[in-house]
Amino acid sequence: MAGFRGQGHLTTFLFMRLATPLGIFVFAALYLMVLAPGGRPLYLNLVYAIGAGIVGLYLPILLLKNTTSKRQFSIRRARPDCLDLLLLCVEAGMSMEHAFKRVAGKSASKAPNWPKS
Repeated sequence: MAGFRGQGHLTTFLFMRLATPLGIFVFAALYLMVLAPGGRPLYLNLVYAIGAGIVGLYLPILLLKNTTSKRQFSIRRARPDCLDLLLLCVEAGMSMEHAFKRVAGKSASKAPNWPKS
């Protein structure tokens, strides 16, 4: 739905779902315990670090939803122009298959968020 094709993007997303919470937890724990101790007990620092790790769990999902919504918005914005061009091509006597290829080529060159085929 976000327009990413291929196995590499899925592998990257799954790795980020694993690595982001762990990285944020370690960063938050080091920051809270070493750089800014602030007189809090150790268990409270760990609770805060675990909370930051839980927030980090949702970060890749949020970024994927943001990318998906941007792509869907660009498709919705380009739909009227695509339909007009398709109608013109068919009325000019092109076959449907050739008209679809032409409209897809023109639309992909205008919309930067669309993947190139």
